[in-house]
Amino acid sequence: MRKRASKPSSAIAGKTSAKGNGCRSGFSGAPKTLAGLVAEYEEFQKYAEKGWNPLRSLMEGYRGLADPETAIKSAAIAEDLVGKSYRNEVNFKVKRHGHQRRIKRAVLDNARRVLVSKSNIEKLKSCRSFEEIFDFVSRNCERIPGLGPLYVYDTALRIGAFSKKLPKQVYLQAGALSGARALGLDVKKSPLPVGGFPKVMQCLAPHEIEDFLCIYEDALAKIEI
Repeated sequence: MRKRASKPSSAIAGKTSAKGNGCRSGFSGAPKTLAGLVAEYEEFQKYAEKGWNPLRSLMEGYRGLADPETAIKSAAIAEDLVGKSYRNEVNFKVKRHGHQRRIKRAVLDNARRVLVSKSNIEKLKSCRSFEEIFDFVSRNCERIPGLGPLYVYDTALRIGAFSKKLPKQVYLQAGALSGARALGLDVKKSPLPVGGFPKVMQCLAPHEIEDFLCIYEDALAKIEI
């Protein structure tokens, strides 16, 4: 059995706040430096618990799916899958990802019908990069009433996790956009190269930097870079 990671001191405090977009806005007693926030983020990626499924667990969950149709369907309806190596720590239960919790189920079902049509499954399978997956999902879903840029990115990322095609740059939307602004970055140039972020953040993959910015957008506005 995999040993459960020790929780950071700020998590032990037990006081968290959920943002409207589904990200945690940081934790009670969060570090006051950027390096401290990055270290805490890395620590939180090691475990899952009720109500908290870290990004690395979700990505592992999608990588473990059996076939493209299942992955695209799960991605379209925003299933928050728990990775196999995390399941001994939580009661595995598929739920909707927090980013999409306010979207009506009928809207998600509409996107699912679009993306899992036979022709679109084949087109998504033929995508050679995350950028192509993102562009395809954007073209087919962004105009569906009730969906927007965050849904497009998250859905593309989930499909990309299954097909092992991940972002090479950092895409900004919603909370991640605010977090990047707090760092003084030129968000008009999104997606941004990893090299454009502070060096202490460059240990994270591009999709993890996006996740980090979303989670800590409030904390980043209060720290010294």
